[in-house]
Amino acid sequence: MSTQRPHLEVVRNCLLALSLRGLRPCGRTEAGGGLMPSGRFKRFGTRHWPDITAVVPPTGRALFIEVKTGRARLTAGQRRFRDCATDAGAVHIVARSADDLIEQLIRGGILSP
Repeated sequence: MSTQRPHLEVVRNCLLALSLRGLRPCGRTEAGGGLMPSGRFKRFGTRHWPDITAVVPPTGRALFIEVKTGRARLTAGQRRFRDCATDAGAVHIVARSADDLIEQLIRGGILSP
């Protein structure tokens, strides 16, 4: 049996960790799809958008966090988003836990230890 944490639990823990460290999470993004009563498949959300969008005070710099669990990696679309965001000056992090997120923010100079 896997001891891996479900994706949503890691996202929630990351949102809490951001709030406790004084960053401003703007929310989480969900994307996916499902069958409508008509039988038609309907997509929702914005594909490739990271799980968490936040703002770094006082600069207002955009912070995008993609949560991955297990051995999951960024998709090609997520890599394109990351490259576009970082080229424009935003911070993009792939986090596997709230602790991992905070460590990366400290290493990147966004948070102090």
